[in-house]
Amino acid sequence: MTNGTQNAVRDGLIAGLAHALSNRISTISVVAQTLDLGDSDHAALSDMLGQEVVRLEEILRLMRLIPADGRPEPVLVSELMNDAAALARHQRDLRDVTIDFSGADDLLPMHGDRAAMLMSVLEAIVEQGRGAKSIAVRWSGTQSTVTIAVGARTLAFATLPEVRRRERDHPRG
Repeated sequence: MTNGTQNAVRDGLIAGLAHALSNRISTISVVAQTLDLGDSDHAALSDMLGQEVVRLEEILRLMRLIPADGRPEPVLVSELMNDAAALARHQRDLRDVTIDFSGADDLLPMHGDRAAMLMSVLEAIVEQGRGAKSIAVRWSGTQSTVTIAVGARTLAFATLPEVRRRERDHPRG
């Protein structure tokens, strides 16, 4: 993907998350105004505030996934796909696209920059989702590679044991 495409995906995510934050803030503002009027059901308003706080915490968790720190780490494909699905729901270019995520959850961990992997998957989802009504995201793996198929596009990531084998067989020196 080009830097322009990467920036467009990132901009779409930020716009979608900003929209979600704006909705949460509006709800909290309405609840606060209702409480000021004094003629409200405090239990219902308290429940509503609690739900909004949970939603805000999830949005913040998703926002923390966007910046890349570049450090390689073990990454479980199931966790990466859960995060990709959550972020895709906030991607403005995918609002009308049905995305079906499925694959094996018992794969060896991948090894690499988690944020970069996540952005690669999201870029593929946005690319394959343009003009589509639905796309399928599937993953599988071997001892050495986890493969993620997004529509017609395929991404491959080395597993942690494979990276360790390569390091052992070809030490830097």
